[in-house]
Amino acid sequence: MTGAALSSDALWDALREGQHTVYFTAKGLPFTYQVRGNELFVSRREKSITRATVLLSYRRAWEICASDGTDLGPKRLGTFGASYLLPIFRGLRLV
Repeated sequence: MTGAALSSDALWDALREGQHTVYFTAKGLPFTYQVRGNELFVSRREKSITRATVLLSYRRAWEICASDGTDLGPKRLGTFGASYLLPIFRGLRLV
């Protein structure tokens, strides 16, 4: 993996740009999301994912991909909302 991980603000800006796009979970379930303030709301869930959790998930995904280059799955990421965040990160080409 080349380049550097995005800053918190750059990541949040990228997420704002990707709102309302249809993404798919590993099981093929479609979803969209909205960013409101410091929370990310996924269409398939009632609970929001906080900015801190999104940033933690992104950093873990980045570190795993950069260190061993293996395929990354939600269980390996191990954070709340990982099954939604990974497809978003991939769709936006962040990891």
